[in-house]
Amino acid sequence: VDRTGWRGSNLFGTLAATPPVAAWRGTFPLGEETAGAYICVAIEGEHGIEKAYAAARIGDRLIGAPDRAPSYKSNVWEANLRPCQANCTYYIPVTEDMHGQEIELTVLLLEGGSDAISPVAWLTVPPPRL
Repeated sequence: VDRTGWRGSNLFGTLAATPPVAAWRGTFPLGEETAGAYICVAIEGEHGIEKAYAAARIGDRLIGAPDRAPSYKSNVWEANLRPCQANCTYYIPVTEDMHGQEIELTVLLLEGGSDAISPVAWLTVPPPRL
C-alpha cells in the first residue's frame, strides 16, 4: 500500500493484537450532494471499548473517518475521556471527487467485541454557521 500522505497516531493499537472477527459491508452510489456533507456510520448497540471501526472505499482509495461521536481517544490533559463502548457514530467527509462514485462502507468488529450491533449509514449536512 502506498503510504504517501499518511499521518501517524499513537492512539490506536495494532490489528495483530486485536484482529477483526466480523465485518459488515454496504455499497451505494453518491450523487451530487451538497458541499460539506458527511456520511454518518452509526454502530448501534454494545460493541466494547474501541472494538468497532468504520471506513469507506471509493475505487482504489481508502478513506477513514477523521471524526467520531463520542470522540476518539486522545492524549489530552485538559479533560477526561469518555470510553466508547456502544452506539458510536463515525463521520466521513464527502468531497467533490466522490460525486457520482460508488461508495463501499465497511464496519469492522475487533476480537473481544460483541457482535450484537447494527451498523446504519446516512448522508447529512451540518447546519450553516451564522
